[in-house]
Amino acid sequence: MSQPIRPARGERPRTDRPRADRPRAGRPRGETVRPEPGRPESGPAQDRAEPGRDRAEAAREGRAEPGRDRAEPGVGTPPAAATRDAPAPAAVPSVDATLTAAEAAATPARRFLLAHTAALQVAALVLSRRRADVSGRPGAWAALTRVAPELGEWAAYFDALALKRRAVEAGAVGLVTSREADDLIRDAHAFARAAGVRVGAHG
Repeated sequence: MSQPIRPARGERPRTDRPRADRPRAGRPRGETVRPEPGRPESGPAQDRAEPGRDRAEAAREGRAEPGRDRAEPGVGTPPAAATRDAPAPAAVPSVDATLTAAEAAATPARRFLLAHTAALQVAALVLSRRRADVSGRPGAWAALTRVAPELGEWAAYFDALALKRRAVEAGAVGLVTSREADDLIRDAHAFARAAGVRVGAHG
């Protein structure tokens, strides 16, 4: 048994009109029913919708056709590859700004901390590009090694500096020499290049 057709939104349900060849109440069987003046004649040909008419009326009235409210494949949606490889909008400016601040910092400890922060930002950008789900800073380097093995040595290097970073943040600023801080800034720039992140004049 066929299912009833649900009327479109804002449209009254249609009812079957009497066919012209059916006798109406009060008229002898076999008598032809003539249309009243000014009233259009009804019949099988008129009861059937003209091809394309319902679609045109739905477009004029702003009604969505069944199955047309979903976007067609490939129309208006970016390819998956382009979405996967696109960097986060503010990621590169953040790395660039952090490295610029590191170069301008007055103390070795401050330059060291900012350079290491820039490296973390580069790692976060790579993980974002590859849609890796990582929560919290401690797992960033391990996740980077997993999803980007070509950057594994860089990840191990910056991960090994995490202990010194925590000590400097706790107040042991004398642990970092000026040369160590400058070297880490250069290493952060090199890491950004290896990861495909162009930053500043060094990128």
